[in-house]
Amino acid sequence: MFRPAPQRRLLLLAALALLQVQPLRADDGHDTALEAVRSGAIRPLHEILALPEVRAAGEVIEVEIEREDDRWTYEVETVTADGTLRKLHVDAVSGRLLDTDED
Repeated sequence: MFRPAPQRRLLLLAALALLQVQPLRADDGHDTALEAVRSGAIRPLHEILALPEVRAAGEVIEVEIEREDDRWTYEVETVTADGTLRKLHVDAVSGRLLDTDED
């Protein structure tokens, strides 16, 4: 199985995260999320992935950015070595962990 180098993997995850924007309102699409990152209104994905809580949660397998009730959040899905799936909801402005779901 192909496994990219860690730096390339982060770039790939960042690109995938920007492509997987899940708008909750018609005007909150990809361009809005990208502009929010570029303007500094929200933290970029590489900062979110570097947070200790995210790093400790397992291997990142999916990232989405969402806007609900004027609040941007990153949803980071991880898998642990024993196969446990976790979804971490991280405030995109502060980087604060809001919630964790585990399967």
